[in-house]
Amino acid sequence: MLIRVTLALAAASTVVAVIFGVQATDRRIAAGVQPATDGGQSRGLGPVPSDHGAPLTVDFAVLPDGPLPTEIGGRTFRAAAITKGAMPVVEAGQLVHERATADNSAGYVESILDAPVQRLGATVRFVEGGGSVALTMWQDSLVDSLVDRRGMPNAGVQFIIDSTHWQLAVWDAAAGHSVVLATEPHSGASVGTPLSFEVRRDGDTATVALSDGGRRMITDPRIAAWSGTSACWQLYEFESGREPAALTAIWAA
Repeated sequence: MLIRVTLALAAASTVVAVIFGVQATDRRIAAGVQPATDGGQSRGLGPVPSDHGAPLTVDFAVLPDGPLPTEIGGRTFRAAAITKGAMPVVEAGQLVHERATADNSAGYVESILDAPVQRLGATVRFVEGGGSVALTMWQDSLVDSLVDRRGMPNAGVQFIIDSTHWQLAVWDAAAGHSVVLATEPHSGASVGTPLSFEVRRDGDTATVALSDGGRRMITDPRIAAWSGTSACWQLYEFESGREPAALTAIWAA
């Protein structure tokens, strides 16, 4: 499946972007995907993920409805979309976008940190059969790459979650698609209940932290080599008509 839309600037720090000839991520997180042989081992249970101690935090409940502010808490944010209607906006205390009107509908929020990203988290509300979210550590600015029509850069961490499964991948810019390192079901909760997730990176090892306290370690040299200062959160629907997930809070370090 190829993504093709048009590129236009919506505002100084907000972009509606398009990728020409970029292969989409897996249409379903759990569809026919197997963990890599070096996928890591379970580490049991830990605390439920939260934004505790993260220098970058956003609680969408305290923001007014409308476009995402370009500055929150002294930090710059930019939004991007690769399909019409997918630009993230704040609505009723959540970050959402319109119901998908095309396959592979994706909207992104990015903030550039002062050092390579070590920690990304989010609190999410899922709908049954709806969209997914992704927490991504890009090697270079995603928004700059889209504006310049360079396609997506490498990403050392791409943590994707839907209402039933999670997936840890890297994004291979040369190949134009994700490389899945591990995928498993998560226990979840009642549809609409806020769930928190986080991924932490220590060198070439990523530790996935699930909403039930579950932990999973995945090691791959690309996790270190392809992670940069771009902290990014994504809303994604693999086919038109799917209702998106909603982010109620995000954090990064």
